[in-house]
Amino acid sequence: MNNNSEEHSVNRKHTSTDLLSKNSFYIVMIVILLVILTISIIMSSLGISIAVTLSILMSCVEWMTKFILPWIFLFYFIKLVHSYTRSKQG
Repeated sequence: MNNNSEEHSVNRKHTSTDLLSKNSFYIVMIVILLVILTISIIMSSLGISIAVTLSILMSCVEWMTKFILPWIFLFYFIKLVHSYTRSKQG
């Protein structure tokens, strides 16, 4: 009987953590959208074209996928191989 109540309390604690993480995710998404909206309003009031800004942003993303992300992938791939060889050695 006592074990059963402990399991329920653990389950309640777990679900509240899940709700907190979901709520924090939504809060972060709302903040990001508000920042993007604010920046676009400021840019349009200053006369900066949003199309040019998006073009520059896409160029930066393209550069990152060509030059930076392969190195990050290689770093984690080497770590994976290193941990695999350690586990094989015993």
